[in-house]
Amino acid sequence: MEKFLMIAGHGGAPYDPGATGNGYEEANLTRDLAERIVQSSRTAGLDITLFDTSQNMVQVYRNGGTFPFQKYDMCLEIHFNASALESSVKDGKKKGTMFYTHSSMSKETEEMGQRILDAMIRLGSVQAWDGLVPSTAQFAEGLLVQNRSYSAGCEHLLLEVAFISDADDVEWYMENRDAIASSITDIFCESAGISRQEGKYIGMVCNVPEGDKLNVRSKPENGASLIAEWPKLSDGNLVEVLENLDSGWVKIRIAARYIGYVFGDYLVNVSEGKYLAKVVNVPERDSLNVRVNPGNEEPLLKEWPRLSNGNVVEVLGAVGNGWMYVKIAAKYKGYVFGTYLERI
Repeated sequence: MEKFLMIAGHGGAPYDPGATGNGYEEANLTRDLAERIVQSSRTAGLDITLFDTSQNMVQVYRNGGTFPFQKYDMCLEIHFNASALESSVKDGKKKGTMFYTHSSMSKETEEMGQRILDAMIRLGSVQAWDGLVPSTAQFAEGLLVQNRSYSAGCEHLLLEVAFISDADDVEWYMENRDAIASSITDIFCESAGISRQEGKYIGMVCNVPEGDKLNVRSKPENGASLIAEWPKLSDGNLVEVLENLDSGWVKIRIAARYIGYVFGDYLVNVSEGKYLAKVVNVPERDSLNVRVNPGNEEPLLKEWPRLSNGNVVEVLGAVGNGWMYVKIAAKYKGYVFGTYLERI
């Protein structure tokens, strides 16, 4: 399986909250998890689409609409279960996780559902009912969206994550939602034959001449074509750095999805986030040079060429060899040597 679709249940217009319980609406929780799974999957390089979260797929079909399920290999539809009576008092007993499945489900889909269920149990859930339950066991004609998906040749699993009506289930979900999304992503990636690659750090584009932009290329070489999805970047754009190559090129991921290459001189590591620092250790009657680029021979920043002990700057990131990329007076950007900065 290579192309995945995520559907968040309920919502739409007119608004359908789905099940409610313990201060939550199902429609909000389904979107919460679906978006986390999509974000995690795109970061991993998976081809995944999130169905329009302002709509309810059931309403689309009931109103005579259609959807191109044939474009996808697998659809995971997210829901939260509910009991007739709400349990708002935690008693340490979860009601658990389950799937609704289709009679035409392939062996691969069955195994995927079981692996996701097993992963969620490892995270602290329990199996509800038989775990993987045929839709017709609960609904005489099965599930509308699931039936349409299979009729178009797309495998479909409906995941009942937990019981929104049970306080223990809700608490478990809120504490583990990122881990749930990550586990599902791992299983999707394995199915698609993708080796999940985590980013090393967050890089910010810098040093691009005024009025210009940074080319993002399909290969780590100057003659390579630009990537079609996101061919250029501007100063200040953030990217995910996947690999630093010996040639000076850097493999990056943009918007958690698009892969390309840029030259490393135009990126600064900002993984630790921005922070304030004061200038220290400058000899008496001397000042700290602020340079246009990192290096002792680089020209001084004309707008603000020097700093004195006690001056405060905003540190944007480290660029290696001891140099720091800083912002002065909330406006001017340049480079200073890190031994002269002390974090506030």
